[in-house]
Amino acid sequence: GAGALFYEDAEDMFVPLFGHLRFNLSKKRNTIFIDTKIGYSPGTIDDSFDGDMFGAFSIGYSFGNFDIAWQTTFQTFYGESSRSYKNEADYEASCVGLSLGFRF
Repeated sequence: GAGALFYEDAEDMFVPLFGHLRFNLSKKRNTIFIDTKIGYSPGTIDDSFDGDMFGAFSIGYSFGNFDIAWQTTFQTFYGESSRSYKNEADYEASCVGLSLGFRF
């Protein structure tokens, strides 16, 4: 999958690419699920930051084609000063929030 993350402190947007795994607790249309997205974000739109690891983990409830979940997301990235030596991330961003989705 792919997504879009805007970070106010960086004043830029990342476009992470990720693998998506989902486990439904039952085969019914309405069920509790556990969801994870792990991947890499190549950098920001204006190329001012180099991206790194991306991940999102959630637990929620599916109502047919609609999902509601409690989700935590993290992203690490590097500034211009450390592009040549990526030993550890310059920045780490994370958030926790409510996720709403529609599946088709």
